[in-house]
Amino acid sequence: MPRKGLFFSRMKQPNIKSTLRRLFASILIVLFISIAIILFIFRNDINFSGISTQLTTLINILFSLTILSIIFVILFENKSPEKTTAWLLVLVFLPVIGLILYLFLGRNLRKQKMFTNKKLYNDLVTEDSEDYSDKYQSIPDNIFNKNRLVSLLRNNSKSELTFDNEINIYSDAANAFQKMLDCMEQAKKFIHLEYFSVSNDLTGNQLLRVLQRKAKEGIEIKFIMDGVGCFFLSQKYVRALKNYGVETAIFQKVFIPFINSKLNYRNHRKLTIIDGKIAFIGGFNIGDKYMSKSKYYGYWRDTQVQISGNAVTSIHKIFLSDWVFIKGDNLTTKKYLQNKLEEPLTIHQSTDCRGTIQISASGPDSNWASIMQAFFFSIANAKRKIFITTPYLVLNESLVSALITSALCGVEIKIIVPGIPDHLIVYWGTRSYFEQLLESGIRIFEYKKGFIHAKQMLVDSEIASVGTSNMDMRSFLQNFEVNIFLYDQSVIRILEKQFYLDLSVSEEINLELFRERNILKKSLESVSRLFSPLL
Repeated sequence: MPRKGLFFSRMKQPNIKSTLRRLFASILIVLFISIAIILFIFRNDINFSGISTQLTTLINILFSLTILSIIFVILFENKSPEKTTAWLLVLVFLPVIGLILYLFLGRNLRKQKMFTNKKLYNDLVTEDSEDYSDKYQSIPDNIFNKNRLVSLLRNNSKSELTFDNEINIYSDAANAFQKMLDCMEQAKKFIHLEYFSVSNDLTGNQLLRVLQRKAKEGIEIKFIMDGVGCFFLSQKYVRALKNYGVETAIFQKVFIPFINSKLNYRNHRKLTIIDGKIAFIGGFNIGDKYMSKSKYYGYWRDTQVQISGNAVTSIHKIFLSDWVFIKGDNLTTKKYLQNKLEEPLTIHQSTDCRGTIQISASGPDSNWASIMQAFFFSIANAKRKIFITTPYLVLNESLVSALITSALCGVEIKIIVPGIPDHLIVYWGTRSYFEQLLESGIRIFEYKKGFIHAKQMLVDSEIASVGTSNMDMRSFLQNFEVNIFLYDQSVIRILEKQFYLDLSVSEEINLELFRERNILKKSLESVSRLFSPLL
């Protein structure tokens, strides 16, 4: 049976998830009926002096049954133990707030239904990918664990290993943005963009003017924006794009951003593809604060990668899959995939493995947390050193254990995090891990020059990962992300040099001094860590 036919036949079979969905719908009906009864009573000022006790008892019973039913659903959803425990604690100790939070943030039952088509579109875009498994043996022996990481990414995210790419690293967001605009000005066929957040400010309007000029020239422009990240983007800005012929698509559009289940699944990818020949991928969004124009954040330190070569097709396929999911337009044509890898491959037998990279996309449309798995494998198998830069450090027990185990084995581990808060709960949640990590010998540094938003990991000077994924569970499990895994040692040396520059403007956390922090800070860390699996 064809793959798609088999998929649909499986979907028709009854399973526990469909049963749980019906149960959850019943819970909501009971809850809303209860609320309606209460509102009716208060609105009509009915006197229940004779039966007030019975009414109170009935309401308490209905509410308790609702909470117990949701606890039952949580247990049968088979979430991670720490996430299950966190939700149960919230529901027990904060039942009203916990119920509201779970209804709009905690449900995973809809995920399978929401992204069934997304999986099919992913398969549609990647179904003609070449099988290069017989050529992986040509990779130089010095590559990190040779083919194991390459095979992991190939199996968990269909990530093609590509060779002979030209890679440029930008450590300043403003410079990277200007370079991106310059490349757009040279576009001859199309410009495709995908960003989590776009602002109608000086930076946003700078991009708008370039896109308008290129659209006037007849260049095709398609722009994907996240429904939550761009919720406050003015319609005037969007209309200006459309009036000049720019096609826009809103990923997971929401009408009430903070009371909607789609809030839980964000498109956090940041991509620009120009003519299928040049791609940009990295951490910054489109807005003034990312260009160091915010008084609060000051200098914005980010990492952006420009790629030319075979890997551009891999990046472009991610955009095309997201576009067809939103708009239903199948763009998998030769017009867009003309640079698909062709035989023969030119594989350099050099110690630098020049231009060799993989592009890994992860998200709730996949059965595997591909980027997290790659991070876990890399950390657990490191031999000498691990350098991590991340704005958010919210880990599960597996990653904490991998980091601590590697540190206790003598691996040098250094982590740079921001010294100022971006999101308060995540900031304090990040600090809740410090003492445990510091005790194992891991060194943690807070960036002091401004705000560090770069997302990168370097292992043994043999591999590097740069992209959109933070070192947190939301990025790993709930957001749509994309990361580059680089094996080019000349590029890795550039990233390592920048890491040491970042260290020079960072302040190391001292374990003994950190233990002396006051009770308020400890409380904020503990409460934030309780909520961290839910973020």
